[in-house]
Amino acid sequence: AREWIARGEAAAQAVLPRLRAIADAMGSVPSPSAAAALPESVRVTALRIDAGGDEAAAALLRRTLGLSSDSVVSAARLDAVLEDLAATGLVGPVRYRIDPLGEGAELELATRGRGRDRVGLGFRYDDRQRAALLFTATLFDRIQYGSATRLDLRLGEELQWRASYLSGRAVTGTVSVGAEVGWAQAPLDVYEGGLRISRAEVEVASAALLLGLAADRASIAALELRGERAVESTSVAIVDASESVWLGSASLFVLRETFDQADFPRTGARLYLRSEVGLSTAAEGGGFSHHVLDVRGRFPVTARASLLAEAHLGYAEGRDVPLHRAFFMGGDHPSPLFGPTQPTFAGLPTHSESGLALQLFRAGIQVEPLSERFVRLWVDAGEARPVWRVDPGSWSWGWGLSIGTASLAGPLSVTMSGGSGDVQWSFNVGRRF
Repeated sequence: AREWIARGEAAAQAVLPRLRAIADAMGSVPSPSAAAALPESVRVTALRIDAGGDEAAAALLRRTLGLSSDSVVSAARLDAVLEDLAATGLVGPVRYRIDPLGEGAELELATRGRGRDRVGLGFRYDDRQRAALLFTATLFDRIQYGSATRLDLRLGEELQWRASYLSGRAVTGTVSVGAEVGWAQAPLDVYEGGLRISRAEVEVASAALLLGLAADRASIAALELRGERAVESTSVAIVDASESVWLGSASLFVLRETFDQADFPRTGARLYLRSEVGLSTAAEGGGFSHHVLDVRGRFPVTARASLLAEAHLGYAEGRDVPLHRAFFMGGDHPSPLFGPTQPTFAGLPTHSESGLALQLFRAGIQVEPLSERFVRLWVDAGEARPVWRVDPGSWSWGWGLSIGTASLAGPLSVTMSGGSGDVQWSFNVGRRF
C-alpha cells in the first residue's frame, strides 16, 4: 500500500508545474467565500443584449425592461418581467447575468429564437354542464411581429368554435388591433314564479373588430364593432318555437386584471366595464343598449387569509333586447360563453332569476390552512328583475362554502350552498374555460 501511495505522490509532483502554468494562463479565480455577494437590488449602469442578431427581439427586451442609466433593479423584478414576456411567445427563453462594474453593475441578457406556437387541451367536469373539452392552438407572428392568432374548439353541453387575431398586446406597442369570428350554442332555462317554464337553445354566430389601447398587459380599453345572428329555439310543454335575430352593435369596454394567480387568487383585482348600443330584429323598430360593470377584489389580511368582495351590475333597455343579452342569475358554475351576463348565485338554481336589470353583491373570506388547500366562505345578495330598482328588501340571499385544491387535471372543488333556495351540492374539476 505504501508503495502505491509513493507512486501517486511522485506522479502528482511530476505534473504540478504544468498545472500551475495552466492556472496562471487562465487567471486567478477567487473562491466562493471570497467573492462579494451582490445585494438584493443593484444599480445597472450598463446593459448588453445578445439576441443572436434579431433586432426586433432585442428592441422588445429593451423596451419591456424600461431601464435607463443608473436604474435600480432586483433579481425578483427581472424574473417576473422575463416570465411575463416569455408568456407572450415573442421571444425564446431569456437568460441573464449581473456582473459588478465600477460602482454599479452590468446586466447582460441573452436569447435565441422566437417563441414557439402552442397547442393545448383542457378538460373540466362539473355536475351542471358535465364534461367539457377545449382544444386550443396559438400561432405567433403569423401576420406581423407581436401578433397572436388563436383557434378554439369547445365540446360539451355548451359548444363553441372561435378564431381570433390580436396584434400589439401591449408588448410591441400600445395600440391593439383585433378581429374575431365564431359560433356558439348553449342552453338557457327560463323561470317564472320559481318554476322552470321553458328551456331555450341559443345559437350565436358572430364577427367582431376591435381597436384598443393597452397601457400594459394587465389592462386594455377598446372600441368593438360586432355583428351577430342568433337562433333562439324555445320549448314550452309540447309547443316548440324558433326565432332568428340579427344584431349589430358598437361598444366601449375597459378590462384590467391583476390577480396573482388564475385559481384561488390571494390578492389582486379585476375590473370589467362595457357599454354597448345597437340594433336588432327581435322587435319592430328601436334599438337597445346594454351595460355591464363587474368588479372583484382579493384583500390579504394575513399570510393565509384574504377577504373577497365583488359587485356585478347590469342594465339593458329597449324593445328588442335579444334573449341571450338578458341577465340570468343563479347556480354555482358560471357560463363560459355568457359569463358577464350570467353570474353565479349561491343557493339558487341556474338561471332561476332573469331580467333586464342585475344587482349582485358578494362578500366573504378565503383561508389557506395548508399549502394549496383553500376554504372559501361567502354571502351573496341581489336580484335580476325586469326593471332597474334598488330595493334590498326584495333581494335574494345566499351563502356558499367551498373547499378546493390543485390537481393534475386543474383545480378541484366541492361546494355547498343555500339561502333563498334549497341546499345544493356541486362538484368541479378543471380550470374554467
